[in-house]
Amino acid sequence: MDYQTRLLPTREALERVSGEFGNAESLVCVEMILLLLNTANRFRAEVFGDLERRHGLTEGKLILLMALSDNPKGLLTGELAKRVGVSMATVSVMVKRMLAAEQPLIVVTTPEEDARARLVKLSPAGKAAIREILPYHLAQIEAFSRKLDDSQRHTLIELLKQLS
Repeated sequence: MDYQTRLLPTREALERVSGEFGNAESLVCVEMILLLLNTANRFRAEVFGDLERRHGLTEGKLILLMALSDNPKGLLTGELAKRVGVSMATVSVMVKRMLAAEQPLIVVTTPEEDARARLVKLSPAGKAAIREILPYHLAQIEAFSRKLDDSQRHTLIELLKQLS
């Protein structure tokens, strides 16, 4: 993942555009969103980029593994797509690619009650990968967040909840 910080518009440029097309409030809103997107992109590059380089796991695959980790009996592909936040077609491609790996982190079975359905579970290798990767990944997240103190992190959480 190759991240480069976007060069954000200057305050003067934002003021000019908001004066011509919006208002003073739109200036602050645009600046807020641009900074939020830049931070999210930097996080993805630093934390998930490192995860991919070290362990060959993309953000999507880790989220899929975490969803399966939370559901040891497995998830049907439709439910897995909802949990991961992708379409059925995308989850199907992810599952197919993960099954083709040298050491698959998932297994797929067909439930007895519906021969058309596919039940996805963590394989033993997938369980081991989660146990190995998660402590390091959580430490990376914590390191990224250290620029803020505990109070600031809690405030940011509450503010972001309002936008969600």
